[in-house]
Amino acid sequence: MHAFTQLDEATAIGAPAPDGWTPVAARPLLVLVGVTGAGKSTTLAALAAAGLPFRLLPDRRHLTDRLMIPEMLAAAGEPVAPVQDRARRFALTRAYRERYPGGMGHALAQLLVREELPGARGEASTNFLLFDGLRGENEVDCAAQALPLARFVMLDAPDAVRVARLMGRNDPFDQLAANVQPAEHAALSLADLGVPDAAGLFSPAEEAVLLDLARQAPGDLRRSLAIVVEERRSYDPAATRTALLAAAPERALVIDTAAHDPAAVAQQILALVGGARDEGQGGSKPFTIHNSIPRGEGRRANPTVARIETTVYRLPLLGELRWGKSSSLAEARHVLVTVTLSDGSEGVAEAPPRPTIYGETAASIVAIIAQELAPRLMGAPAADAWSRMAAVANNHTARGAIDMAIHAALAQGKGVSLAQHLGCARSHVPVSYILGIGERDAVLAEAERVVAAGVRVLKVKVGRAWDEDAARIRDLQTMFGAAVTLYADANECLTAEEAPARLAALAEMGLAYCEEPLPVELVLERAALRRGGRLPLIADDSAFTLRDLTRELALDTFDILNIKTPRTGYSESRRMLAAALAAGKGVMVGSQAGAGIGVARAALFAALPGIEHPSECSFHLKLAEDIIDRPLPIRDGLLAIDAAAAVAIDPARLAAAKVS
Repeated sequence: MHAFTQLDEATAIGAPAPDGWTPVAARPLLVLVGVTGAGKSTTLAALAAAGLPFRLLPDRRHLTDRLMIPEMLAAAGEPVAPVQDRARRFALTRAYRERYPGGMGHALAQLLVREELPGARGEASTNFLLFDGLRGENEVDCAAQALPLARFVMLDAPDAVRVARLMGRNDPFDQLAANVQPAEHAALSLADLGVPDAAGLFSPAEEAVLLDLARQAPGDLRRSLAIVVEERRSYDPAATRTALLAAAPERALVIDTAAHDPAAVAQQILALVGGARDEGQGGSKPFTIHNSIPRGEGRRANPTVARIETTVYRLPLLGELRWGKSSSLAEARHVLVTVTLSDGSEGVAEAPPRPTIYGETAASIVAIIAQELAPRLMGAPAADAWSRMAAVANNHTARGAIDMAIHAALAQGKGVSLAQHLGCARSHVPVSYILGIGERDAVLAEAERVVAAGVRVLKVKVGRAWDEDAARIRDLQTMFGAAVTLYADANECLTAEEAPARLAALAEMGLAYCEEPLPVELVLERAALRRGGRLPLIADDSAFTLRDLTRELALDTFDILNIKTPRTGYSESRRMLAAALAAGKGVMVGSQAGAGIGVARAALFAALPGIEHPSECSFHLKLAEDIIDRPLPIRDGLLAIDAAAAVAIDPARLAAAKVS
């Protein structure tokens, strides 16, 4: 028996448990079942995009590392240490299953969760828990018996589809190189690739397709095949499906992710957890999600937009922000957008204009809302607002602010926090801070100040003078060492000729990645630069919209997408998140130099599943004044979501900052 140990803010294992903790078996739970490449990560993103509020439990990998592997290493008399090699991990988890036949199902059933998970303003957050994920018939049989309130969704896909999905995935846990030997000649069969057991898994037609892939990336295909073969030794999807449907026929759903797109998969899952199953699939009781106000009580089911108001305000900065070739910012002159719906609910959001980037000013935002956007939305269903605003070109931050304000109002109308409404799956998000171009002493002093305030990642603006940029980076490294991570933002300032050498130099200096090194219009050059692999590239200005992102994904120009909710709202940002994750890209949430309310709204989006890179949710540290009613503290590089969800506008501070 483990001693009581917290795994994170909301989950723990062991006994005796303190007051306020309950077994996971006593809580509603959605369990995803599926092997590698079945589509679990894509499904999580689709569920978030569909608006399902849930909290992720520590995932399979986390429980393997914290519970299963340490216990098996200790039992074997070996030092307890992290294990990265996938074959070794399989061996240890196989040993765990020999001791506990339920394997991961047994480990999951041992979890404890807080009775009241942290939420906004002291209210309980969603009690809807989600676990990713189980594999194998013994795991699902054990979990079905031990977790009577759980629903199970098995995600399945043909092995050939799984292999293709795994190709190009850069997960460090997807490594089996040690026992996969490359072929010395062109492959005539799958056995020629050094994975002899692979041939029997595929039809002749599938094998032909895979061999064609082998000609493009033989090493990548060998690795992917080896993963699928190794998992087959431990998990049989067909047997798992049979066991699941036998153990929990009224609580289970099996979905072929190759035959349904992510949105359709999400809708089927929503039907399962909501109790509205299709005929022939069996009955199901819905989950109960406790809210401070019961859903629908005193509220219209489909509220319409009743009023949109704008307020221009000005906040001074502690110091001028300089970036790009000549851009600078000395104050935050923003627009607060307030949307009131027909049910009386109200939401606010911030529109931060950036004339040098988007061509918008505070005056133009006020005008376009009054003259074009508001007339199109008055009396229309709030849920249709984003599509109705599409008829107005550009004006990104005006539309984005309206969209986010509507989502905030919809959350209020449902009696849930905005974090619940969006489906935040993390209690904290890692943050970065934008460090502008400037005089050496001033820049170093600013860096010292924000690191003391809790920041652990700095985005360093570069591009005006390389020698000065390099010297500034070396000074920062000398000051902070390994305690602070650095990456660069060139704001499109490099040329195609100099960029490869500059990126190589940044990589040699230890920077994590570089944002927009080349001008957006140099599309082919940007694609070639990424193929060079010198440093991971972040897409920002090249992916303003979903349309832009579609082009960038097609040309494969970047590694990490920087989503900025002020310019794409929550609605389009969700679609961009799902598209990026489906393409295997990393995601972060960026800053438009937003004030505290903008930072809080962006942080909530950064807590959605799939967003792993540090997000720029710290610009409030640059402000001399603010309009929010409480601080947004950063502790050891992390911003708490419950703090972000609780933020509201301080009327007195807004009045003081208001521009007539």
